[in-house]
Amino acid sequence: MLESAASETDVEPSWTQQKATQWMEEGEQFAGRLGRRYGWFGYEKGAPKDALLAGSASAGRHVAGDVANVVIAYVCVKVSRAPLLT
Repeated sequence: MLESAASETDVEPSWTQQKATQWMEEGEQFAGRLGRRYGWFGYEKGAPKDALLAGSASAGRHVAGDVANVVIAYVCVKVSRAPLLT
């Protein structure tokens, strides 16, 4: 029983899972660039790439929700433009 559970966790992610993970990471980077460029999502305008959110301890759920919305929108656009596999 334990052997089968261990072998199931060693399964390589599917192409779809790999793409979704890649697009989520790209979306997070995109949200960070927008935040630093325009001062959105709790970032200071013009902050360096490695800067943390302004007041990151008190940034709150609203900022996290805004970033999540940008990431999901980014992924939706990527999915809509992805070639269909037939």
